[in-house]
Amino acid sequence: MAYQITNALWPTSCACADDRDSIKTVLVTSGFAIFELPDDQISDIEGFFRAVVQVVPADPPLPLSGRLIADAFVDSVWEGFRLLGVDKVAILWKNADNMLNGGLQDLITISDLLQEIARTLRGTGGGRLPHFTIHLILFGTGPNFPEVRLVWNGANLTRVSVPEQ
Repeated sequence: MAYQITNALWPTSCACADDRDSIKTVLVTSGFAIFELPDDQISDIEGFFRAVVQVVPADPPLPLSGRLIADAFVDSVWEGFRLLGVDKVAILWKNADNMLNGGLQDLITISDLLQEIARTLRGTGGGRLPHFTIHLILFGTGPNFPEVRLVWNGANLTRVSVPEQ
C-alpha cells in the first residue's frame, strides 16, 4: 500500500523501531526539521508534554515541571514553530508502544493537539506558514509497529508499508 501525504498533519505513522534511522534519513533528505523526543518512557500526556518541552521550540517557553494545560501547550508550540519558520516538521517518538497499555486515550489527544497546531498554523496572513506540515512518527515493537519505508522523489514523500513475510 502506498499513499501520498498532502495534509497539514500527515497521518500519524507507526513504524518498527528498527526502521528509525532509515526513516529519519529520508525525512532529513526531504527537508524536514526533526525533533526527537528524548524520553523513551513516555506513558501519558504529561510525559509527552515534558518531553516535547525539551526539544520543540516554544514561545513563550513552557516549564519543564508542573502541570501543563493543553491550550497553553498548543499556543506555545504553535508560536515556536511559526518563529522557526520551517514548512515541514517531523516529531519522532521512540518506544511509543508504552502508550498502548493505559495511555491510548492520551495518545489520541496528543494527535488531536498536533492536528490543531498544524491546521491553524497552515495558511496565509498573521505570520502563518502556507505549506506547514507536521508528521508524528511513533516507533515501537510488536504488531502495531510494522516495517515502513518512506520514499522521497524530489517533490513528494510517500509512505510504503512493507508486506509481512
